[in-house]
Amino acid sequence: MKKKKLQPLQKQLIHLLLIFVICVFGIIIWSVSDYIQLQRKNLENSLELYAGHLAQTVRQSYTSYENIAYSVAYNTLVQDYIQQTNSVERYDSYQQVYNLLSNTKKLNSYLADIAVLSSDGNSISLTASPSLYSCYSDLLSIPSYAFCSMGTLNIRGSNCHILSMPIHKLSTSGKARYLGTVFLAIHSDR
Repeated sequence: MKKKKLQPLQKQLIHLLLIFVICVFGIIIWSVSDYIQLQRKNLENSLELYAGHLAQTVRQSYTSYENIAYSVAYNTLVQDYIQQTNSVERYDSYQQVYNLLSNTKKLNSYLADIAVLSSDGNSISLTASPSLYSCYSDLLSIPSYAFCSMGTLNIRGSNCHILSMPIHKLSTSGKARYLGTVFLAIHSDR
């Protein structure tokens, strides 16, 4: 019978050390892989939550601006001012509408300006000249557009996004008559 030769102690320790190193590397690779997957899932969840929050904020802001535009466009003071032909009464109406627009502007800190343009020339703006908004005059004659984005303008050194809504006078017959347009200038640099 042949006897099995025992390996020297040094070789056995080297084999054990190699097995230990392989096991440690395996555990490290598995741990790093698991950690990367966990971080990826956390990042995806965070981005999903952020996107959802951003979408909700945008919807709320849009609704807020739309409500402000509706409240100005269908306010009887504004509609009466736009239709006013007597210069003394127009001046009195101007003061009332200016106060209304000033108070309305305080509803949202991002509002840079509120302007009302009339095809008859009775226009008003809190911050800028109403003529600044005349670049949108070709779109103003379209009676079917609703609350919409018009683009951007520079108002007093601030880049502003412009939203607009037509002003219509509703009659008892159900017909609407176009009177003018409300413009909201929203700070986009903030």
